Amino acid sequence: SLDVCNGSAWTSLTSGGLGLSPESPAASCLAIKTASPSAIDGVYWLNTATTRQPFEAWCDMTTDGGGWTLCYTQNGSAMVRLQ
Repeated sequence: SLDVCNGSAWTSLTSGGLGLSPESPAASCLAIKTASPSAIDGVYWLNTATTRQPFEAWCDMTTDGGGWTLCYTQNGSAMVRLQ
């Protein structure tokens, strides 16, 4: 299992390894959250129905129940687009 600390408490990311490596990518952030309800915000490996190979994506596991995939963000004049 993989444990991470948020500065005050340790949380286990145990989900059978789902999304923790390119060898075991998840179909979505929601699939990770469903398999491991204690999953925290962070970068996970995904391989969706439309991608040819696994890729890293930011998964928001807290907003409105979690399981969200970050697709776009804007910070000041810097823009990042993940596909």
